[in-house]
Amino acid sequence: MSLLLSVFHVVDANAEVHERIIDHLNKDGAEYYAKEGDDVDKDGSKVDIDGGYARYSFDVSEWSYWIHRIRIGVKYSELDIGGAYDDGSEPRFRVYSEKDDAWILWKYLDIDDSSDSTHEQWAAKSTTASDYVDSRGGGRHTIRVQVSAPEVYLDNPDLKVHKVYLKLDLKYDFNTALVKGGPTVVNFGTIDVGVDNKLEDKVDLANIGEGNTTLEWILNKSSNEKHVEWVDERGPYSREPGDIGHPTIKILSANLNPGNISQLEGTLIPINNNMGLDPEEHGLKGNFYHLPNTQTHDLDYALDVEGRHLVASDIFSKIEFHKGSAVEIDDAYDEDDKFNGVEVRRRFLAAFTGFIWIANSGNHTFKITSHNAYRLRIDGERVVSDLVEGEGSLSEEGTISLNKGFHRLTLMYYHYDGNKSLTLQWQRPGETPMSIISGDVLRNSLNVLVRATPKKPTVSFTNAEGNAIAEGDTIHVTVGKQTDFTIEAETPNSVDSFHEYRWQDVVGDEEPGASEVSGTDPWQSFTFGSSGEYTVYCQAVDGKGAESDWTGIPVRAWKRPTVSEAPPDTADVSWYDNKYAGVVGESVRLMADGKTNNSVAGERIEKYLWDLDDNGTFEREQPAGEVVDTTWTTFNLDGEIYCKAVTNYGVESDEKLFSLKVYNALEVDPGGPYTGRPTKPVELTGSINESSYTGATFEYQWRVALDSTLTVSDSTLTTDSDGRAEYTWQDSGRYEAEFKATVTTVEGLALEGSDSTTVVVESGVPESRPGGPYRGGIAGGNYSPVQLAGNHPDEVQSEDVGKIMDWEWTFAEEDTAKGIWNPTHAFEQTGEYEVGLKVQSEFGKWSEVATTQVRITDGSLSGNVKAADLRTPVREVRLTLRSSHVDGDVLARIASADSSLNTTGDGGIWTETDADGHYAFEHLPMGSYRITASKGSGDAAHEFETRTRITELTLDGPNQQAMDFVDLSVYPVGGFVRYSILKKEGEPVLVQGVEITAQPVGSTSLIKGLPSTKSGNNSNYSVPLFAGKYLFLAEKDGHDIRIVEETPGYDE
Repeated sequence: MSLLLSVFHVVDANAEVHERIIDHLNKDGAEYYAKEGDDVDKDGSKVDIDGGYARYSFDVSEWSYWIHRIRIGVKYSELDIGGAYDDGSEPRFRVYSEKDDAWILWKYLDIDDSSDSTHEQWAAKSTTASDYVDSRGGGRHTIRVQVSAPEVYLDNPDLKVHKVYLKLDLKYDFNTALVKGGPTVVNFGTIDVGVDNKLEDKVDLANIGEGNTTLEWILNKSSNEKHVEWVDERGPYSREPGDIGHPTIKILSANLNPGNISQLEGTLIPINNNMGLDPEEHGLKGNFYHLPNTQTHDLDYALDVEGRHLVASDIFSKIEFHKGSAVEIDDAYDEDDKFNGVEVRRRFLAAFTGFIWIANSGNHTFKITSHNAYRLRIDGERVVSDLVEGEGSLSEEGTISLNKGFHRLTLMYYHYDGNKSLTLQWQRPGETPMSIISGDVLRNSLNVLVRATPKKPTVSFTNAEGNAIAEGDTIHVTVGKQTDFTIEAETPNSVDSFHEYRWQDVVGDEEPGASEVSGTDPWQSFTFGSSGEYTVYCQAVDGKGAESDWTGIPVRAWKRPTVSEAPPDTADVSWYDNKYAGVVGESVRLMADGKTNNSVAGERIEKYLWDLDDNGTFEREQPAGEVVDTTWTTFNLDGEIYCKAVTNYGVESDEKLFSLKVYNALEVDPGGPYTGRPTKPVELTGSINESSYTGATFEYQWRVALDSTLTVSDSTLTTDSDGRAEYTWQDSGRYEAEFKATVTTVEGLALEGSDSTTVVVESGVPESRPGGPYRGGIAGGNYSPVQLAGNHPDEVQSEDVGKIMDWEWTFAEEDTAKGIWNPTHAFEQTGEYEVGLKVQSEFGKWSEVATTQVRITDGSLSGNVKAADLRTPVREVRLTLRSSHVDGDVLARIASADSSLNTTGDGGIWTETDADGHYAFEHLPMGSYRITASKGSGDAAHEFETRTRITELTLDGPNQQAMDFVDLSVYPVGGFVRYSILKKEGEPVLVQGVEITAQPVGSTSLIKGLPSTKSGNNSNYSVPLFAGKYLFLAEKDGHDIRIVEETPGYDE
């Protein structure tokens, strides 16, 4: 495929190209030549030519292979043709041909204008490079231009030259392209195209396939771009818009992830491939250059030899020529035909270029065996070299670390004389011995290796809270402790997840190496075995295989600090006998001490953390050098607390165990309140909870007030080991006494506690003793009044009290009795009464009032009066009550309060039986009573079985309820009231509810019996009657009742 391009800029043409101009002409410059004796002078920025010439040399080494057409131009002024004629003497410019040893392209300058106005004139010629390109040594190729105003015999021409132009049209025959600088790598996406980085515009890559060894990509020019700039290894040139064709570029894709690529950026180079080599053939491309008339044995010198030219190119699947043996030239044809087929047998330079595939990252050793000079570079780094031809075979090894992927390889070989011998071997990681590098891992330099970086994910390290760690922050970790590193990854590609995370840790700030661990989680644990600086790297791979950059975070591993066995000696803390000790509810003072173990300036212990309840949680923080107070609410004599130190870098020590004892608080009991007498010792006894302090020692001290309250100067008492002491007050009063206890635990912890009590010292205060409880009857009868007995006058309670001299009794009725130790008191009504007594000692001290109880009881008498049948009640019988020792006024008072009672007028009271024959006398005083029954008078007086009954009411028997009487003067008369119709068995049917009334003959009074009943054995009605003759009347509404005719005496 051919493509025409123009190099250099023309201002008056449609094509936009770069211009190369010889400007600021200089006699001393490498590109200025003047013929000796000719009149050529420098005039400021112009060269004045008057009868001579000036020559200019353009270095076109960059384009020498592809020159198709040349154009030269001159910018000048003040042209005066003078005496020149059109016979070759006119001013002109021309190009020299080394091949023809002649000036082959020339043009007259014919604008005769002696003013200072500038003019440009051009000449062009299509030709081949060899027509006018000089080989000037050192690989340089030049075009020489001469501008002249030849000397004539009459009048020399004259002109001033401002600039000299050279334009080249280039024709390329190629099927691929190289990157600037020869076989190299284009990192599309990262825009890394070598040293000069000439990228200007973006290009699109279409037709991206998958999984092929090579991919054919069409390099399409974007519609909004003026041109696509390419860079040759020898200089820039451009493709004009509208030029025909799109170059098809075959690019190795082993390191390419095409699924993530939408646009790639890069700068490509066309390659001279006029020898028809196959870019897909595996191996290295070898170019052979003839170095005529070269006597050097040195490779670097040979590379600078003038006049070298390319004589052959080919693809070599391996570098194994004569296998390192010294074989004579004449015997060489049985070896590699390509190498030995080169016509040039000596003084030639061979350049082998291309790429080598590295399957496994690691150190690779390369070995060259050769009779002549060589140099091997990989990725531009010299690996093996011996620059001077040796005697016999030369052999050398070199090692380089290579990552997986393609790497560019350049092997230079200089053959001066003798055997043509060159062998390239290698030793891959884990392999022995050396082996020839085979073609399956080699690619020739007619290809471009593209490492296309896809849209990269990003990685950021996060802390425990999930927040991003600021760039440059260092993670501080503990030596020997597993530390989790967590990252967050984001990808710009259309995938939802990451399928791999790769991790490495390196010493210091080294770059990531070949050793890595990988997994599917965005976290990884590392353990650092020694203190120092490290870097942890992570690389994330998303679901399309796109890899992030290796992102590192600085790590500083620290040895743990150490917590000391005890707090500082000067610390005011609760430290006793190698343990912390305290009391429930009181502050325990803690303070840890420690040290760092890294000897690094700036490191310090910042704080200490405490686990105070042995639950694994360090809930209390102690700033370094400070004391923390804590309080326990329960006692614990076998406690454990833990502490760990934390440095200013967050590194924690191991947990340090401290023993803890928390004692119960002192429970001080002073006893009391105490009482005493003046001049008499009062015994004081205090106590504490001694059982809570096993192994402790105890001290007790009583202190008493000399007046009413305690002061600092008050007396301390001799107190025994049981907390007892005595003190004698001289005067009565209320005093304060303090009991103090000091406990020293087995660890040496001193506990103190105190409490106060009251001591009442009184002179002769008697104790009231009212006696009782008492009981009695209501006033007016026996057991009344009640006899009370208090403190006996002859009793002496104590010496300071003496005898009781006065008594004061109080009763519920607000009555009082004074001056008597055993008064009596009558109570009108039954009930429970409280009686109080206070007494006065012979020294005038009154006691407190003491009380006792008095229970007062009344009595009752009741009974029934019945007829002689002992069944029939007798009503309106009068019962009269009298007592020989209960005053009549008392009985009269009782009768006045009871409507059923009446007075007799002679000191007695009476009542009558009711319809049921019942009577009762209530609320009687205790005593003896006589009850008499009576009814009627004269001949009508009734006779009773017992007319009078006597009884006594006592406290133990206050109620007599069976005082019954029998009325012998009343006869129960009865019979049957029946229906006139008999039952079929002949039995009568009794009538219920018939009222029977009896009337004595000759009297108008009526006596009624109870109504008849429905049943009865001997009668179904009864009427109580005295002896005599009576008329009977039986009545019931709606009934006609008659006396049965068979009744005896019916007709009387």
